[in-house]
Amino acid sequence: MGHFRFGTTALDSGDLLIEDLAAVADLAAGGLQEILSRVGLPTNSRLPDRLIFAAEGVAPIKVRYIGQWLSESSGALKKVNVVVDEGTGKHRGKCLVTRINVESLPGVL
Repeated sequence: MGHFRFGTTALDSGDLLIEDLAAVADLAAGGLQEILSRVGLPTNSRLPDRLIFAAEGVAPIKVRYIGQWLSESSGALKKVNVVVDEGTGKHRGKCLVTRINVESLPGVL
């Protein structure tokens, strides 16, 4: 412990375990991006720190499942929803990081 390491899926030894691990984050990031795109945030607006997800009948079923999973705070796999974006206006040239709490309304699935 006490070490931070960064790797890519190119380091996979052939058993595809690293590919499988990366796929979880890839699915979660894609689902969060899809949810954010359906919210329809105005251009150059600040991201909300709380997102209520209610896309019943609108979003594809896999996005609804991922949204439900992202909104759950219990479980063996802990997760944090973070969006990294380039700054605009007075923040131009800076990297903005926003943590978003995803909440799911009952009956979304």
